[in-house]
Amino acid sequence: MEQGRIEDVLRLVVPAKVPPLSGVLRFHSIIDVPAGNEDVVENMRLDGQFQVATARFASLDIRQKLRSLSRKGQGKPDVESAGSSISNLRGNFVADHGEIHFATLVFEPEGAEVNLTGTYGLIEQKLNLHGRLYLDAKLSQTTTGVKAFFLKALDPLFRSKQGGLAIPIKITGDRSNPSFGLDVAAKK
Repeated sequence: MEQGRIEDVLRLVVPAKVPPLSGVLRFHSIIDVPAGNEDVVENMRLDGQFQVATARFASLDIRQKLRSLSRKGQGKPDVESAGSSISNLRGNFVADHGEIHFATLVFEPEGAEVNLTGTYGLIEQKLNLHGRLYLDAKLSQTTTGVKAFFLKALDPLFRSKQGGLAIPIKITGDRSNPSFGLDVAAKK
């Protein structure tokens, strides 16, 4: 599929009145649906990759969080007009027995890149994703005032190879109420 819509695909597998994401979808997959009495979502196997160049999340809360992340990633945490909630989203996955395993799941609001691996349960709607958050800005540039001054001492500890910020993160919990946090158990 070269010019599909992600929201149309999501309607098939996400039980929600409004699909959580919209945008133009490029999708390539091998699909296998063996005969049987199981629900198609539990029985099918997909192996593929996708890209949504201008992904837009339906949730206002998630869009606001992405804008805030984008502002911080650009080193403009207090500039309300900065930041973007639109993201380049792409990944490689295998869906099998009602669970999607992401070998890579990347999204890029302006000034940031989130690179994840993990799973999403299609039946129970649970997220278990771990990876890294990369910001173009240094840690001290993600805030203002006294905090920024004291965080300058930590900039070298969180520096990425590109010179910005690299932090281990996780996204877990329910699809409707995900939990975003620092992944303190992650290996460097």
